[in-house]
Amino acid sequence: MDNPQIHIYPDTSSLEGRSFNVTYSPKGKEIKNVEIDDLPEVSMGMTNWPPLTAKRFFSDLLPTLPDGNIKIGDTWTLEDVKRWSADLIKSNIKAESINTFDGFETVQGMECVRIKSQVKGTYYGTGKLEGQDFKASGEDSDGTMTWYFAYKKGIFVKSIMESIGTMEATHGPLKMPSMIKTKMTIELVQ
Repeated sequence: MDNPQIHIYPDTSSLEGRSFNVTYSPKGKEIKNVEIDDLPEVSMGMTNWPPLTAKRFFSDLLPTLPDGNIKIGDTWTLEDVKRWSADLIKSNIKAESINTFDGFETVQGMECVRIKSQVKGTYYGTGKLEGQDFKASGEDSDGTMTWYFAYKKGIFVKSIMESIGTMEATHGPLKMPSMIKTKMTIELVQ
């Protein structure tokens, strides 16, 4: 995540060589996440910011599919609210995505379903940071996501998310408006 005042580069080195298992329903809904709570927390690369659990990054990796069969070009809309806590800060993101079954693509030697999504979202967070009140809100961030799922093997292979949005954070007496660009890739390592 990048803006003129803050550069956030999560340090995921503590996760190298570690693994966890996730079970999804045939419609892409996460049913069970095993051993993810045993993974170390991820440092956000900022001295003032608390680390986040690995579950925050690796839960709900797939979009939920609509009822019935779908074919290339079909679209469906999902609404979702995600809530999480990090140290003394509570956050939530409300998002609406328009998802499209975009086609097939070979990734890491596996034939994958490719789903592309246009996402609009809002963010709100409150709590204490370094002993002072903290509040942040962002409206109407725009993003795109592309998911790759090896349907023959039942394996999540990769997702790429890019977004841009505005946010205003208040930390004690300081107010910091900002434009934030984010790019995140999550990929199966074999």
